Amino acid sequence: RVGLDQPLLEQYARWLLSAATGDLGRSHRTGEPAGAIVLSRLPATALLAVSAAILGAACGVLLALASVVARSRVARLATDGLASGLASTPGFLVGLILLLVLAHWLRWLPYGGYIVGPGGEDGSPELSRLLLPSASLAARETGRVALIVGAALRESLRARYSQVATAKGLSPSAVVVRHALPNALIALLSASGLSLVFLVGGAVAVESVFGWPGIGRLMAEAASARDFPMLSAIVLLVGTAVALVNLTIDFAYTLVDPRLRVGWHQSEARAA
Repeated sequence: RVGLDQPLLEQYARWLLSAATGDLGRSHRTGEPAGAIVLSRLPATALLAVSAAILGAACGVLLALASVVARSRVARLATDGLASGLASTPGFLVGLILLLVLAHWLRWLPYGGYIVGPGGEDGSPELSRLLLPSASLAARETGRVALIVGAALRESLRARYSQVATAKGLSPSAVVVRHALPNALIALLSASGLSLVFLVGGAVAVESVFGWPGIGRLMAEAASARDFPMLSAIVLLVGTAVALVNLTIDFAYTLVDPRLRVGWHQSEARAA
């Protein structure tokens, strides 16, 4: 009935033809269109990923600044060690720790879930239920951003313009904030494309831990039920989103970094 008895190449060709017309198949579990189910889960994952990306970028930049401006060697080692530890810690482990401490022991925040606001019509989750999954997903991103920005800051501080600014009498903090940081953030922009991949991958476990009804949890449910049409739809839509985001970042990178525009114009002049 669903064509699983056909050869794999024939199944794949039939799926490609259907996907080209917008038909991503029907879920083996529910019988509903797989594309519609994925799109219905997209807002929850987008909210979680965007909030985690913003939180991770902000905390990561602050941690990198703390590491660079630290005067003692112990403080630098502590901040660098914290960044490395966060970058290597999976989000679901951070989520379980936060659940145990903040939700179970201290009872400051709810365990999770996705509850609509007052009246139940606007479809927006309660902020208190967003904090724990967002912080869990942002922990690894914080470490990655801190390592990337910290390395870029140290490289910028060794550059000639930073040395000239120091020779003019600017304070170390002014040199870091006004001269080194803007150039270091360019490196963060170039690495932000991979952030989406890490966030989507981490969302699979984090959404399952907190009961967040997003694409990550849907992927875990589809994998456990061997719902191949659903998995195919998720992979196709997420892969398309990642490709579009990376393409947008590449264009933005050429606008932000004037060195690329100069190199492009020079190559055009040599070609002419």
